[in-house]
Order: sequence, then structure tokens, then C-alpha cells
Amino acid sequence: MDCVIYFSLPVLRESIYCCMADQAKYKQLLNSLEEAAVMLDRSGKVLHSNPIFRELAGLQKPESAAMTDIFPEIPESWLADSLQAGDVAAFVFQSSRLQSECLVSLIPADGHAILMLWAQPTESGNAVGLNSLSQLPYILPFGLVLIDQHGRIEKANAAARKLLSIPQEKSGDLNQIWSNSRDRANRRRSIDRAPWNRALEQSRSIRMGPVTMGQSVLDLYCIPIRSQNRAQVLVVVQDMHREHRNQKRLRGALELNRSINQLLMDLLRVPGPEDTIHRALRGALELIRADECLLITEEEYGSRVAFVEGERQDLLGRENKVDPWEADPALQKEGAFLIRRMDTLESLLPDVAPHEYRGCLAASVLYEKNRRGLVLLLRKESKFRSRERRILQLLVPALSAAIFKFRYEARLNLLATTDPLTGLLNRRRFFAILESAVKDEPPPSILQMDLDLFKQINDSLGHQAGDRVLEVLAVELKKWEAKGAVPARTGGEEFMVLLRGDLSENYRRIAEDLRQSVEALEIEWQPNPIRFTISIGATRFHPGEKLADFYARADKLLYEAKESGRNKTCFETAQLPGSGNGKSNR
Repeated sequence: MDCVIYFSLPVLRESIYCCMADQAKYKQLLNSLEEAAVMLDRSGKVLHSNPIFRELAGLQKPESAAMTDIFPEIPESWLADSLQAGDVAAFVFQSSRLQSECLVSLIPADGHAILMLWAQPTESGNAVGLNSLSQLPYILPFGLVLIDQHGRIEKANAAARKLLSIPQEKSGDLNQIWSNSRDRANRRRSIDRAPWNRALEQSRSIRMGPVTMGQSVLDLYCIPIRSQNRAQVLVVVQDMHREHRNQKRLRGALELNRSINQLLMDLLRVPGPEDTIHRALRGALELIRADECLLITEEEYGSRVAFVEGERQDLLGRENKVDPWEADPALQKEGAFLIRRMDTLESLLPDVAPHEYRGCLAASVLYEKNRRGLVLLLRKESKFRSRERRILQLLVPALSAAIFKFRYEARLNLLATTDPLTGLLNRRRFFAILESAVKDEPPPSILQMDLDLFKQINDSLGHQAGDRVLEVLAVELKKWEAKGAVPARTGGEEFMVLLRGDLSENYRRIAEDLRQSVEALEIEWQPNPIRFTISIGATRFHPGEKLADFYARADKLLYEAKESGRNKTCFETAQLPGSGNGKSNR
């Protein structure tokens, strides 16, 4: 049966138009659909297609192709009329490629339109026929009635039967239902004024509503169907009370979708890796209206509270030997879930009493293969509901993306700021910290040091021995890192240490202690153990001087230590008494 159908659904059209305002976002929406879908321009050419459509059409890149070239069976006049009509449209065509009748729906907007195509596979893998228009009432998710020219019901879906009180065992007569109802003046309605009869008479779509029929308040939209065989009308039936609720839900869903999209955009713009996590958790806190939002990470010993958004900053960094995923079977689920047993909270956060909070909502996220994170939301005044669990479920991809971005940027930052062999800061990062430290009060100090006769170690014992010496020296410097010093490898065998605060006041003693501790080191090696020494130039920043001059003074002092026999510590005035006994050539 050759036919084309036009119907207008305000709610559907409003939602699609909102999404289509931005083509870039709309393409993302198109890719998320579970149906084959394309975006067309007004001439019927493909602007964008989703993966399901490409698979169905058997094309890797159908962009710029005409829709009628991809599916030649689509009558060009139908597609052109639908694109120009400025209204929602639907039609059925027989596809030789899919060996099936296919249902097409088309929703136009300014400059472009979305086309969705349905063809359901059978068990054998071939597409199943839609039995032309007769299947339409069972596919679309609202009340639909297909009637003949006399008002007799040929097809009606369950929603329409319920709204019109049509028994399942009877086909029914829409004219009779209309005449049995009454208008606002309590008068029996005339069959001639029925909207479907007027639609047939005038050969155009007729909308009427709200209309009270039985126990329902309905909106009726009647579409005459062009056909070579017989006259038919498709009546779209909408429950106005339910429609109001649906519009409210739709507005809420659109607002939530807009908020999640904004959160994702914010995550892309946030500069620092830690700020990315904080922005993601703050977004979850705001959208779900919780009091606290925490990220608990899996560790070898159990778990740790890695990030906190809310007032409970005292929980940050708290470690727990209990594996949170073993504390409650519910935590082993993927995605978002409600924690109904509040005593589980005590095992997750030993410092939090269960009675402090009434609601607990969680989402398990995976990152770095089998590494896991647990996003925990807490509420004091009320419990969480299923709606909030669904919102968190929608946020799981954003939270996972934030954690992935955090780990990735942290890894990049580590590679960009540290020396790969020793694990100490590299030259660029050290001088960036030094540039900030010269503003300190009291002024900072620096120790510039160089391994003595390092080239001889490489030449006589090999570069593996030289690398081992560098690694051992780095371990010794890291002992001072724990006390507040900032060590770095600034060259091949050159190292620097920044001392701030109280350490800066005692820079002379620290420099000599460090030289002596290195002199006492011994590395096991074949055939003989390796012993090595360092020379140090130590100085303190003079307020107001240039950073280059500060560094040049330290470098000059290091040169004096090397020239005066190595294994020495030199300051601006004189060597520290008792410093360095042996002399050797550089």
C-alpha cells in the first residue's frame, strides 16, 4: 500500500528542536540513538550518519550521498514533500537491500532534519517485514487508531484502547464513541463534526482538543492517508493529563542533559589534573543535592579517601585496611546503586558514624584495567531515591572520564617534570620552583653539587655502574626531601637542592652533612665496591638580586670546591672547618 503520513506531536517536536539547535551536540545525540539515524539537509543529502545506519546501509561513509541513492526505493516525492512540509512525517517503503518493508520517521528543523529507519532482524538474520501501515500503531509510543472512511477501527494500540475504553475483543467504531460523548454544553456530538470525518472531507490534517471522551481528556490529531486503494485516517490520541506530566519530565530530562553536557565541557577546560576530579565531584554534589561527595580509591592495603567535596575535609587521605568492594555485596555491582544498610558506611569510613547520615548513594568506576574507584554521596536530612540513582548512573561516564583525565595528566606531568633515571625533579621544574621560592621570608638557600670523577667511573666500570651511582645519590638526596628540601637532577652528574624556611637557616651544616653521608656510601659491584664523593657550592639568596646572579654564585662556589681538591663544601667566605681531606684532579 503506497502511502505517506504527516502528523504533528508538539512535545516530540519541542524536544527535538531543542536538541537540534546546536548541530555539534545533535550529532553526539544521533550517535547515541539505538536506531539507524541520519541528519539530512533540505535537498535530502546526508550530513551525518550514526554507526547503526552505516551498518544497515552497508556504507562506511554515506555523508554527502543522497538518501534516495542509498535507498532507491524511497519515492523522491515523498522525501521531498516531507522535508518541505515543516512537520513530523512518516512513511513505509519496500527495501530490496534489506529484503523488508521499512518504516521511516522524519523530524525537520531549520536547515536540516533527522531521519530514523526501523527494520527488525529475524532469527535467520534477515529483516522482518513491517506489514506496511498496519504495524504503525504498535511501533509508536502513544495512542494510535487506524480507521476506515466509515469510522470503523481497523487497528488500535493498547494506549488508544485504554484511553477510548475499546474492549480488546472488539474492533470498535470511533463514530459511535464520538456520538456517545458530550461537548462542554452537555450536548450529544454530531458525527459530521468528528475531526476524522472533517479530515477526510477536507483532505488535510485536523487537530482538536482538549476533548472529553469517556473518562479521559484527550488531544486528537487526525491525518488522512493518501492511498490508491481506500480512504483511511490515522488518529493520534494523547492523554492531556499524562501529556502535562510527560512535558514536565521532558523539561527535567533536557535540563539534566544540558547540565551533564556542561559538566563534560567544564572537565575538558579545567587545567589541573586534581581540579578535574574536584569539578566532577562538585558537579555530582550539585546535581544530586547531597551534603558530601567522596572518591575512595582502591589501594594494595585496602582503600583511601583520595578526594572530598563538602564539609568533611577531615576525611581526606584517610586510609582503611578494609577493601570497600568486599564490605558489602552491593558494592560489587557496576554503575550506580543505593546503599540501604547504613552500617556499611561504618566499614567504608570508620570515622563516620552511620547515624550522621540518612542517605548513602554510590557508583563504582573502573580505571587502569582492574583499578577501581568508589564515588560516595552522603545526605543528612533525607534518603536518596531511585531518580537520584538514575542521575548518578548518567554521571558515571563523566566521573570515569574525570578519573582517566586525572591519571593521564598526572602521568604526563610526572614525565614532564621528573628525571626518568633518578625520579628527582628535572632542571625545568626545579628552576620554576626556585623562581617562586626567592620571594620567601626567610630567603632560601641552594646547594649546587657535582659528582667527582664521574667520567672515570663510566669509562672504567661502564655506564651501568654510572647509572647505579646516580640512583644511589638520588636515594640519599630524597632523605632530605622528606624533611622539606627540594632535590633535583639538573644535568648529567649535576644535582641541586633547594632549602627553604628553617632548612635555609642551616644550609651550611646541611651541605656538610650531605657531603659526609655521600662520602660514607659504598655500592656493591664486581670486582670491587664503588665509592664516590661530591663537591658542593652552597649559598643563600640575597633579597633583590636576580635569579641568574644567585645561580651564578652557587656555580662559582662549586667550581672553587672542584678546583681546591674535590670532596669539599665551599661557601662565600671560606670552607667549613674539617671539610674534605683528600685532593684529587678533576
